[in-house]
Amino acid sequence: MSLGHDSLQQRLLRQFLWVGLLPLLAATTVAVLLLVPALLAQGEARNLELATAVRDQVQQQLASRQRAALLVAGEIGAGRVAPAAVPDTLHALIDHDSLLLAAYLTDSQGVVEQVALPQGSGLNEADMIGLDQSAQPHFGTARRSGQPVWSQTYLSLLTGRITAVLVVPAGSHMLMVELALDSLSQSLADIGRAADTRPIVIDHSGRVIGHPDASLALQQENLRNIDPVRRAIDGNPGSARLTVGGVDYLSQALPVLPVGWTILVMQPTRAVLGPLIGLGVLLGAALLLTVLAAAWMSWLLARRSGREVARLADGTAAALSTGEQAPALEFEIAEFRAVWARLRALFAELHQRDRQTDSARRELQAVLDAATEVAIIATDTRGLVTVFSLGAQKMLLLNAADVVGRHTPSLWHDADEVRRRSDELSRQFGQHIDGFEIFVHSARHAGYEVRDWVFIRSDGVRLDVSLAVTAMRNAEGEITGFLGVAIDVSQRRRSAELEVARRIAEAASQAKTEFLSRMSHELRTPLNAVLGYAQLMDLSVAEPPTAAQHTHLVQIQRSGWHLVQLIDDVLDLARIESGQLRVSLEPVDPVQAVARALEIAEPQMRKLGIHFSLAWLDGHEGRQLAPVMADMTRLTQVLVNLLSNAAKYNRPGGSVRLECEALPQQRGLAFRIIDTGLGMDEAQLAQLYQPFNRLGREADAIEGTGIGLVITRRLLEQMHGSISVSSTAGEGSVFTVVLPQQSRGPIELPTEAAPLPLPHQPGPRGLVLYIEDNTVNARLMREIMRQRPTIELIEAGTASEGVALARQRRPDLVLLDMHLPDADGFAVLKQLADEPACAGIPVIAISADATRSQMASALDRGVRTYLTKPIKVVEVLQAVDGALGG
Repeated sequence: MSLGHDSLQQRLLRQFLWVGLLPLLAATTVAVLLLVPALLAQGEARNLELATAVRDQVQQQLASRQRAALLVAGEIGAGRVAPAAVPDTLHALIDHDSLLLAAYLTDSQGVVEQVALPQGSGLNEADMIGLDQSAQPHFGTARRSGQPVWSQTYLSLLTGRITAVLVVPAGSHMLMVELALDSLSQSLADIGRAADTRPIVIDHSGRVIGHPDASLALQQENLRNIDPVRRAIDGNPGSARLTVGGVDYLSQALPVLPVGWTILVMQPTRAVLGPLIGLGVLLGAALLLTVLAAAWMSWLLARRSGREVARLADGTAAALSTGEQAPALEFEIAEFRAVWARLRALFAELHQRDRQTDSARRELQAVLDAATEVAIIATDTRGLVTVFSLGAQKMLLLNAADVVGRHTPSLWHDADEVRRRSDELSRQFGQHIDGFEIFVHSARHAGYEVRDWVFIRSDGVRLDVSLAVTAMRNAEGEITGFLGVAIDVSQRRRSAELEVARRIAEAASQAKTEFLSRMSHELRTPLNAVLGYAQLMDLSVAEPPTAAQHTHLVQIQRSGWHLVQLIDDVLDLARIESGQLRVSLEPVDPVQAVARALEIAEPQMRKLGIHFSLAWLDGHEGRQLAPVMADMTRLTQVLVNLLSNAAKYNRPGGSVRLECEALPQQRGLAFRIIDTGLGMDEAQLAQLYQPFNRLGREADAIEGTGIGLVITRRLLEQMHGSISVSSTAGEGSVFTVVLPQQSRGPIELPTEAAPLPLPHQPGPRGLVLYIEDNTVNARLMREIMRQRPTIELIEAGTASEGVALARQRRPDLVLLDMHLPDADGFAVLKQLADEPACAGIPVIAISADATRSQMASALDRGVRTYLTKPIKVVEVLQAVDGALGG
């Protein structure tokens, strides 16, 4: 009796076949891998050698005719041949060469003056006197260059032969010689028969002018579409595999200089690979002998071991079928005795676990039956009910025997509610979701879902229930089914009131966010003028401020930018609390994130005299770290905030250290910011994440809003990260940020960014149009542009006036405020794009709206740069210089 599908004899036969065949198969593979490239390389070398020989032969034939023509042209051009002797000279040239069809001399304008034709040509030389050759491209090229020029080949209607014309300057005249090319086909036929190849000559337009089959040469088929021919015409020799007429060829193409022809040599691949056929016959015979030997050896081994295997299989089948203790069996082979002893122990353990499983199943059923007020329902992955508790039977008035294995939860759900939920999920996830997936889609991806549903009992009564659905997984994490726990909440009358209260709270939060956003816009506009003029006064070269004035200007800028930071932080906090701030989780290179953060934070550290150091722990050096799952912009914001705090609240000459360390057990990456600053005590740590609480540092000269850490923690929570802190008063603090990682390959360190230009450097020239309705902001831009005296600035106060000025003056650059009284900036962008005269003008947006969505939308619609108010003078000048090519 056999427990498997294969007998021992079949298995042994298969094994010996593999043992015998694998070396031969390996040898065959190695032979093919080694011989095929070698044979192909040999064939390509042979093609190259033959192509070179044909090319040299063709070049020699052309060169000999060209030398003869140059000799005659030199004699005529130098006046060493009397005009009366020119016909004899031309006849002497063609009489010595059977392939020369004609020779004639033209004046400088291309009119034929003298003609020489071979004897017996059947043509009258006098008929060609006076013909105008100036329209021929080769004539014009030779006359302009003063060099010999070969014409394109053509099939002569008079002689029926493929012909090429050589034009040679002869002083004030031009000597033209017609050469027949039909001898090429005969020489190619001789070469092809000797080398078992197909050599072809192709002119520079791709037409066949020489072929072993002369009739095919006369057809002048165009082969320019063949890749090696096309490359050779362009002057690049090369080889390739071609399929012509269903036959695979190795080909080699060489250019023929100076006429631009191509030599194409093709050799059948089967002729190159012929030696492999004999090898295949030998290997086939060896394979046949191996199969016969393996079959004989497997039959011998099967006879010896078959009885032992049959006894082992019979004992196993008996133990499985009876469910009792496995019998004691004797085996001749020690390995079979050990296997049977292990099987007996496993059968005993299996019987014990079966008894425990039955007991646990009975206990679980008792627990489910005891929960009579809760409906517990389990399904498999297809949705068929596998568990239907006593509470579920009581709630829905259904028997478990009528439901388990026969129905899905759709049986007691309201069809209209299910349909609405299907539409909702389909819109949310961008795919059609229906059937059982409606109830478990969220649980499948998030692990669980709690949602209110309507159940319909078997008697038609509708019940409002709160249903918690959980995905059940095995040890490997695969979903094996779903568990639903439903509670009847029909009597909870306050559910509607709570829903109303929730909506009111959301509306209030939305109103607060809109108010803060509008206030941000209104505050940024006057701050733009304050900070802009302060920067201009501080940067003035013509009237530099005094030391006291510089101090006052620095204080004005510090206070102004502090107010801008406070506005941004309050807006971020409001968006987080209202749920409107979203992060886009994607793999982020931690090296690039650290580099961006340091680019922003290091200037502040240098200004404060803080020593900074960066360490990649565990020998990573930042090159082997996997990416973290985060939002690049928000992660940079988190690191900048922590590094800025570490610098601001440090001691003079203190230090800040950033350590980055992979945490394999947590599948995360830790960023540690370690400072030697003021530190915090227990009371301060307890209040660390309270908004606008600066922990008693309000009286210090250190700038801050008191909400940076609150925003940092909220952002990390949205990125599934965490932040922790340890601190000692007077000694310093350690902030640790941990984010999840994703496996990826090596990462390279980023390059440093280029520095900003000085504002008073010479700039490019150009006309700049500024569309701005606020007169103060317009006046500020005029003052900024004084830093670039080579730039002319014109202004418009409305969108319509700005578009009209752009159409009339065609400026080199447009500076555009995105909020104008008669139209928004996007409308202006569309009008400029639709105007042919203005479509290519670069646009720089300058707006008090600093939201990411507004900036992204403007950049998507063609804005070159988006600057936010309050503007920075250096950034404005840099953007203008870049747009004008400075």
